[in-house]
Amino acid sequence: MIQENPFMGFKICRKEKEVEFLTQEEVDRIRKAKMPTEGLEKIRDLFLFQCYTSLSYCDMMALKPSDYKTNEYGHIYVTGERLKTKVKFVTILFEDAISIAKKYDFCLPTISNQRYNTNLKIIANICLITKPLHTYIGRHTAACYLLNKGLSMEVVARIMGHSTTKITRHYAKCVRHISI
Repeated sequence: MIQENPFMGFKICRKEKEVEFLTQEEVDRIRKAKMPTEGLEKIRDLFLFQCYTSLSYCDMMALKPSDYKTNEYGHIYVTGERLKTKVKFVTILFEDAISIAKKYDFCLPTISNQRYNTNLKIIANICLITKPLHTYIGRHTAACYLLNKGLSMEVVARIMGHSTTKITRHYAKCVRHISI
């Protein structure tokens, strides 16, 4: 039996990971790129939808046409509960996200996570983006965009489906670097 704690006084210094997000120029390159197949076009649209809405992959795949609502000012939004955390979220759709939703009659294509991530690498190559494209970079890009639009940390936390602003503060470092 151990008589004293061998870890007494031992500190683990965790280096905080840098937030990866896309610049405006990178988002524009993806948006304007001609995709060689319809499948890649759908995946590009889904990724851009994430960049515009902050929805996670699984929450985006779970969207149904009935999840889209219109408020008294005519703004379209989606609301729900994050599948991962069960925290409620609400996201107002800006024009680019609305265009994508309308393109698919508010029924986004359903694509497996593996196929999605594999094809995002192909899209990155087509668009000459050196950052690894993945679902989280879309969410990070959206968080930075919303903070740059002047939304408060509390509002962005609600949109992202975070239970506290502690998680959202992680994105504050990228403020003023992007303006989708």
